[in-house]
Amino acid sequence: MGIGGKDGISYKHNFDIIFKWMMKVFTGETLDVLGIRTGKIVDVCGYEPVTLEVKEERIDVLLIDENGHYYQLEEERNLSRKDLYRFAAQHFLIAEQINTTKLTTVIVASGEVTKQTSLETSIAHFSPVIVNLTQRDGAKALAEMREQKSPNPVELVFLPMYGVVGKKHDEFAKDVIIYAKELYDQKKIELELLGALIVMCNKVIPSEALDIIWSQIVMLKVFEYAEKKGEEKGEIKGIKKVAVEMLRKGMEVSLISEVTKLSMEEVLKLKDGLEQKANL
Repeated sequence: MGIGGKDGISYKHNFDIIFKWMMKVFTGETLDVLGIRTGKIVDVCGYEPVTLEVKEERIDVLLIDENGHYYQLEEERNLSRKDLYRFAAQHFLIAEQINTTKLTTVIVASGEVTKQTSLETSIAHFSPVIVNLTQRDGAKALAEMREQKSPNPVELVFLPMYGVVGKKHDEFAKDVIIYAKELYDQKKIELELLGALIVMCNKVIPSEALDIIWSQIVMLKVFEYAEKKGEEKGEIKGIKKVAVEMLRKGMEVSLISEVTKLSMEEVLKLKDGLEQKANL
């Protein structure tokens, strides 16, 4: 979704990762915070119809609630009339592919949003639910969320798209990420939710800043993996596996040595082993 590099969150190459984040966020929740009455979400499906391309700028997931109703969830910044036609094509194609009439398209929009809310032809009608988050007060929502013991994960993920007054949007998005990081440190949210939030901040926060935040998330996952392997193995073997994964992600040898407590010589030996395998 706009951030490249080996550790980036390019949508096309990491759809499976983003999809897993979305599963963590939505399963067991409802869309009530978006103003949409639904049953609890019991399943989350990714979809990529063969006639459509997966775009880098959107989160596309299909939610199924406990009542068997499908919700085609789309995120779109600067929603235009042209976008509506594109979503209409997807809506009818998906309905045909999953063979259901119980399908609602929900477009979570921000920025400039077209005043047209539906499309009509002689043989078809498309009337999605459009939620314009720019009209919501982001600062107020964040303040209210801080007062809650357990913030709603769906609202937290979409919070960076809320409107703000008296502050640049990227500054507000950073405030949301800092708050989410505090929640993670307090073990109130899972790492996957923090990752999903960063995905939603794309195009709101400059890519350079998000690259740094993303690297920090990668490091968190490495630390968790190291701790888990240490508990499982109780030996240096697990730490070496962590070091190898860090090398594959292109991290510096000195940083890997500092994090894993392996010597520079040990890390360089692992690096040489990887390079030899790559050259075979």
